[in-house]
Amino acid sequence: MGRTAKARVDTPRPPRKIPEPSGQIEIDGRSMVVISIDDWEGIVDALEDYYDLLEARAVLDDPRTKFISLEEARKEYLDNNIKKVRKRGKITQKELAKRLRVSQARVSQIENIDHRPTMKVYKKVAKALGCKVEELI
Repeated sequence: MGRTAKARVDTPRPPRKIPEPSGQIEIDGRSMVVISIDDWEGIVDALEDYYDLLEARAVLDDPRTKFISLEEARKEYLDNNIKKVRKRGKITQKELAKRLRVSQARVSQIENIDHRPTMKVYKKVAKALGCKVEELI
């Protein structure tokens, strides 16, 4: 069983570097500072990042958030369709083994739902079955 990891996000802080104002003006008795458009856009981008981090923190801290291992995620969300595609083509494990130049036991291993073949294996199997890799994943 793989290890379960929980990410830790410290409370984000707004950007530290605040641009120097290029001037100060007074409008209707209120003091205003003038900064460049580039500096303004930088501040807006930094604040958007800050709020994205706050949102991520809320998800991580939510007790309903479920943390699972990579192995569990593969089993739960990624399906190994090699067996389905092989059977659809009316090809036996023995025949596929012959095409791949491996043992029938190895084909059985590759088709096992708990096994996650490498992309190299997927490409070889796809070629042997005459299909696209996407159909196998």
